[in-house]
Amino acid sequence: MGVKLSKNFDKPLSSTSFTEFFRRWHITLNQWFAQYVYIPLGGNRRGTARKLLNTMIVFALCGLWHGANWTFVIWGLAAGMFICIETLLKKPCKKACGRLGIDTGGAGITLLRRAVVFVLFVACCIPFRARNIGEIGVAFSRLFTAWNFGSGLFTGAFESLGMSAMQLLLLLCCLVAMGLIYHMTEDVQSDGALPLTGVYARVNYNINMSLYIYGIMAVALCWLALLANSDVSGFAYFQF
Repeated sequence: MGVKLSKNFDKPLSSTSFTEFFRRWHITLNQWFAQYVYIPLGGNRRGTARKLLNTMIVFALCGLWHGANWTFVIWGLAAGMFICIETLLKKPCKKACGRLGIDTGGAGITLLRRAVVFVLFVACCIPFRARNIGEIGVAFSRLFTAWNFGSGLFTGAFESLGMSAMQLLLLLCCLVAMGLIYHMTEDVQSDGALPLTGVYARVNYNINMSLYIYGIMAVALCWLALLANSDVSGFAYFQF
């Protein structure tokens, strides 16, 4: 229709740092704050201390933009604090990894960094979702102590889908089998015979990939079951 929209999200959960995360998350909002708040405050041109202060101001205002509640301010300050810590530790960590011969771009380190960013992001989501400051403390306390929370919740959720947990598991196994059969028959010869040597040479790789993909599908099915057992949430931005 002749309307060009800017990219607003760019795979943020694949980020290896909080700084990168907010370059990929809600891009248009972050660009607006950078242009109209961060740069007028001096940006990073007035030394490290001023840069850190400007970062905290921007993220506090970003929290207020999401809602007039102290929980959003806490969310913004927490996100800003993580970025400030990254700013201070970036060069020392890089030097330390260089001395120890650690490849920061390796697959294992990259996966670890992504996991840390994801966990920190989820932790920041707790004050963002809480209705008041008191709920933040309750959520964090139950996060590490209420081990029996939700017992029976998944059973009721599965029943709300009209399927038992065993039926969902059977469905998942069928999907995995379909994926494996597809991969194992890719090298069928022209006469229709299956070259077992070539297949078994790749079977470990195929199984690992299938487990990865269908593991995600299993989580998605469980999440679908939980959503089916709960009330539909309203559009989040109506509150802003």
